[in-house]
Amino acid sequence: MLALAGGALRTAIIGDDKGMLGPFIGVASILATDKLLAWICARFPRMNRLVEGFPAILVKSGIRDASMLRRHNVPDAALDRALHAAGLEDEANVRIARLEPNGKITLVREKP
Repeated sequence: MLALAGGALRTAIIGDDKGMLGPFIGVASILATDKLLAWICARFPRMNRLVEGFPAILVKSGIRDASMLRRHNVPDAALDRALHAAGLEDEANVRIARLEPNGKITLVREKP
């Protein structure tokens, strides 16, 4: 959202048009659309899933899914860092590892 607002303001700052009404309307429209979308997503779980997305399973029952890593552009090193941050050497003791819609990797260990 900030990138869109910045792009609209950049045109106003360095462009030939010296009017402020156009950029103001552009930024106000972007902010209003963001608020409306947030309001809709907070009230309708299906819309939230459509906008936010679904988690991807990277490891299941201790087996790394290389095709899912490639599909979501997650390098092996990123998964290894998440494992090490959780105190694990490898994925052998992981029941499930998910790439969440926010980009974080969530690990669930196997029960001892």
